[in-house]
Amino acid sequence: MAFLYIEIKFRHGGVRFFRGEGTFYYAQGQRGWRHFSRMFREVMGTSAIDYVKRLRIEEAKRRLIRSGCPIADVGREVGFANVPYFHRVFKRLEGISPAAYHRKVIGK
Repeated sequence: MAFLYIEIKFRHGGVRFFRGEGTFYYAQGQRGWRHFSRMFREVMGTSAIDYVKRLRIEEAKRRLIRSGCPIADVGREVGFANVPYFHRVFKRLEGISPAAYHRKVIGK
């Protein structure tokens, strides 16, 4: 299943979606992005991109708890090249900013 492939790729160095010329490459070979996207949504109930965002935020939460790294570094480490975008996605999915989440779970 595609979601397992995405999780494995995420855990081993990240996931990238290549939409160049309308194609997406995944474990089963070459398929069109629209086909993949539609099938993924049917099976998982969410888009593949939203699924990866959720994976990245869950990993960021783990890293915010375990590491002493700055929040910007955590965002980059989990695959967000744009730090303000990381903050927006985190807040939209978790309801609080990464800094507020860190303070809440660490208790400071």
